[in-house]
Amino acid sequence: EEAREEALSHLQAAVRHLRDCLEVNPEHKNARYNLELIRVFAKNIRELWKERDRQRARQEMDAVQFLDMIYERQDLLHDRTRVLLDEPRSTARITERRKLGDEQELLADEIDPLIDKIVARIAASDSPPDPATSSSNSSPQSEQIRDVLQELAGSAQNQMLNAAGEIAGNGLATAINKQRDALQALFQIRLVLASLQQIVARAIETQQQAMRPFNLDASTSEPSNASRNGADPNDEYEVQQVGPDPAADNRPLAPSPKSEAIDWEHTAWQQEQVSDAAQATLIKASALKNQIEAESATEAAGSEEDSETLLDPRANPGQPSPDVDVATE
Repeated sequence: EEAREEALSHLQAAVRHLRDCLEVNPEHKNARYNLELIRVFAKNIRELWKERDRQRARQEMDAVQFLDMIYERQDLLHDRTRVLLDEPRSTARITERRKLGDEQELLADEIDPLIDKIVARIAASDSPPDPATSSSNSSPQSEQIRDVLQELAGSAQNQMLNAAGEIAGNGLATAINKQRDALQALFQIRLVLASLQQIVARAIETQQQAMRPFNLDASTSEPSNASRNGADPNDEYEVQQVGPDPAADNRPLAPSPKSEAIDWEHTAWQQEQVSDAAQATLIKASALKNQIEAESATEAAGSEEDSETLLDPRANPGQPSPDVDVATE
């Protein structure tokens, strides 16, 4: 990373010198040519670095880590599309929209490696391969899980590609829904693959994100998505001032003028994710409890069997029986 930053800093220094040259002599052809050459080179080297990073991630990350990487990038694209939807028409908006579409389509390419990692993970969880057949002994349940996860991953990929097409055609509202469907499919995959601790950690993070727009605790809450895009997080929502006994007045409170800034549909979707994670947590916790109880019962049975073996003279030849008087013999 440091080497990359150093290389870019040298290119930026060269650009500054060439621009200084053009200020003195706007007709300097070599300076103009070299400036364009540096621009093309910098663009190509960044693309090369991105591709190397993608290949490294595919090789080094396990299935859950790779899935989290895809989810986080998709979530960021989703946020950027939501922001772009409210932007006025401009050249900058068109440029950002094209960039978003390209990045969305590029991210869809990561689903195929994800499917490979999912299949490998499920195969590794089954019984070891049979040396005679060089094939794994997949259980029907594992095959069913694999098929379901592959279908979910394929659905996520299709939604990503559809979103890329909608972004290219300026259908940002439709693209946002497609991106959300892709995120939901990826989230469902994670509920199956991730451990109990990983699911709980992600649920807490999602709940915190859902609460940020409300600014309930300004001293501890982190900036919201809008604040990352330059907006003031304190302006997102105003807490209504009510009387000392709100229950005495059954009339509905007037909505805050700033409450319109909250994306209620997005917040509801985040709450649905937390609810799904809670249900998955109960299922995984119950399965873990049953596994621990089964292992404890197996260990107890083994200990009892070992004790009976030690007391059985047939299992210990050469040892005197407790019922035989050794002195009499």
